[in-house]
Amino acid sequence: MANAKQSIKTPLAPLFWVNVRGTGKLKMNCEDNQDPENYQYVAQATLTPEQADELKPIIDKFWRDNKPKGVGKRKFELIKEETVKVLDDAGKPKLDDDDEPIREATGKYTIQAKTITHWPKDGKQNIVKVLGSNGKPLPEDHPAITEGIGNNTMGIIHGALGISEYSGNEGVVMYLSGVQIKESTLQAADGNDIDAEEIEDDLEDSAEEANTNLEDGPEV
Repeated sequence: MANAKQSIKTPLAPLFWVNVRGTGKLKMNCEDNQDPENYQYVAQATLTPEQADELKPIIDKFWRDNKPKGVGKRKFELIKEETVKVLDDAGKPKLDDDDEPIREATGKYTIQAKTITHWPKDGKQNIVKVLGSNGKPLPEDHPAITEGIGNNTMGIIHGALGISEYSGNEGVVMYLSGVQIKESTLQAADGNDIDAEEIEDDLEDSAEEANTNLEDGPEV
């Protein structure tokens, strides 16, 4: 990874697959053996086309300013078009000629932020801040932390842009540092894993390594 970082946050949007406490989400193709290197904390937001258009120029400029030497276009997009499986009359996914599920676009977009669960130098737990509607950290006994943040909770993902320099997989990534929720919309987490303006969002943040320190924000 290149060292370039730039603070960024999503607009207020529905959150999905938030996992920011405990073991974390198992990385793809990794053994579920409790080794911290095999897990990560994640949060995803679903954006409207207008919200996606607000963020895309920021991401594009960051790439142009910091992309690896000799690389032209990035190999993947941080903001992706959202698709869902097409279901038949029985509610089962329709398959194409290669027996792969057929997917169709929803007209919305997704952005996902990730970070490590433990710091590699000393093995200490990496704490992703969970903030409430008033922009202040929620207590550790708050349901959003003890029970989790369920899908369709409205919130803002805070983090920092970074550059992936891996050959053949160059692009822009978003490091996760904090999740702010609109508490009145908190949905219960159901335990499912990832399948493979009343709230103000002007919190101050500054990137440090793959983490960001968040200042207390405004009340909503």
